[in-house]
Amino acid sequence: MNVNAKQLNTIHVNHMDITTSLSFFMQMKGFIASQPSLVNVLGDVWTTFLVALDNFDEVYAQFRKWQQTAELKTLDSDRDKALRAFLDALKAFVSSPNAEKRQAALLVQNVRDKYHLATTDEYMKETYAIDQFMKELKNTPALVAAMALIGLTEYADDLEAKNDAFLAKMNERTMAQAGLETGVVREKRLVVENAYRDLVKLINALAIVEHPAGMDYDAPIDLLNAEIKHYQRILGTSGSSSSSGSSNSNSSSEGEGSGENSGNTGDSGNAGNTGDSGEGGNSGNTGDSGNNGDSGNSGSGSGDNGGNSGGGGGGDDWGNGSDE
Repeated sequence: MNVNAKQLNTIHVNHMDITTSLSFFMQMKGFIASQPSLVNVLGDVWTTFLVALDNFDEVYAQFRKWQQTAELKTLDSDRDKALRAFLDALKAFVSSPNAEKRQAALLVQNVRDKYHLATTDEYMKETYAIDQFMKELKNTPALVAAMALIGLTEYADDLEAKNDAFLAKMNERTMAQAGLETGVVREKRLVVENAYRDLVKLINALAIVEHPAGMDYDAPIDLLNAEIKHYQRILGTSGSSSSSGSSNSNSSSEGEGSGENSGNTGDSGNAGNTGDSGEGGNSGNTGDSGNNGDSGNSGSGSGDNGGNSGGGGGGDDWGNGSDE
């Protein structure tokens, strides 16, 4: 037995949003696959992880397809055209030879300059900016009069209506995403989370054994821990290294017996927030360039940690390190 064996670090995978979790699992798959000697000793546990990950990836692809509906793109395009038409009409009067109309246009232009109105903005950022702009224009008597004088009222009405239509569809999609996340996507995610946890337990247990088949586990564990630390930073947590190989007061070795931590688990992980890139809509927070809508929290699941279990999908202490 090598009591000083390095161990895989703890990471709260069930606290990741759905997009980040898939990315993490794919990265771990790639790093492990790059170590043939490690793959050779993982056997069925590795195969189970691969199958679970493929299933998760497949349903997530359908999830993304739903997020980027053609109808939502059409509504965004209609809204963008209305915004450009409004701004073009306003610009024409800013340099009008008629002093009264020019002053009216400049009054509206000054308000417009307060808001970042760009058709290239992410969905919800653009939606919010237009909504606030329209409210100020329509709730300020002087601006209402100015728009009427230069014929902007109909452009404003059209822009507001198309922005509201886009927002209604976005909200509808968000509700549908939440239902999908609590259904098949969440189910497949929990399966791959459990498969990953089993993989961690096995690698940590093998590392403690006196290097079966003459294999040195330090190098692959260092490689995997470097990637785990990257995702810990994404989650805003520091994690812990188990380079000493000794169990702390809140965890037991995950490779033997029940492998369950006796400390307190975290609450249920947010499995919901996803984000699209490009024209796809944000579905939560991942800092993506797309537009988001919350897809809900995966609150229930099998809490694998003993003690005070908060229920998150499959427990949140995966590794042999101390709790984060």
